[in-house]
Amino acid sequence: QQPESVKARYPHRNPHATLEFFDIKPEMVVVEALPGSGWYSRILAQYLGQHGVVIGAMYAHDMLPLFGMFSDERLKELESWSDDWPLEARSWVPTDSAAFDAMEFGSLPLSMHDSADAVLFIRALHNLARFGEHRDYLSEALNDALMLLKPGGTLGVVQHRAPSQAADGWSNGSNGYLKESFVIAAAQRAGFEFVNRSD
Repeated sequence: QQPESVKARYPHRNPHATLEFFDIKPEMVVVEALPGSGWYSRILAQYLGQHGVVIGAMYAHDMLPLFGMFSDERLKELESWSDDWPLEARSWVPTDSAAFDAMEFGSLPLSMHDSADAVLFIRALHNLARFGEHRDYLSEALNDALMLLKPGGTLGVVQHRAPSQAADGWSNGSNGYLKESFVIAAAQRAGFEFVNRSD
């Protein structure tokens, strides 16, 4: 069961329609980029059921200081995020929900290659793009996504869309927006095939 504050956002975020569009089905293994406090994780875990798996994927640890909002103490805590997050996430959902695992972009374990049915970047792609002058975090994450996916798997992106005529400096991710053409081109460079879009 979701709290009322979460359900109140359903008409705006359309989680059921979103998961249907990405062809997410029960018992799948789904990677969720930057799951945070679990708004989508809780929905996914119950949607996938007890034979499914939700894998949380955190940004590369050396990217986190670039946000400028984490204390040294918090950064230290986040070093063990991949171990800590699955335990925390398990406490969010009923026992008949999906299992949880975690990883960090840029250091994908070989054991996770070809393991996922879908990798979802739900309002998480712009941050990977905005710090590109430090390191190509975006390409690394998309390359990891390709390696994570089974053949025929789905890369799903939910992202605030910048107008096509917007200045590149404004639509570089720092304002939370990316151009659709930029996202599609980045995914294609990583080896993905564009299939469909939806508003």
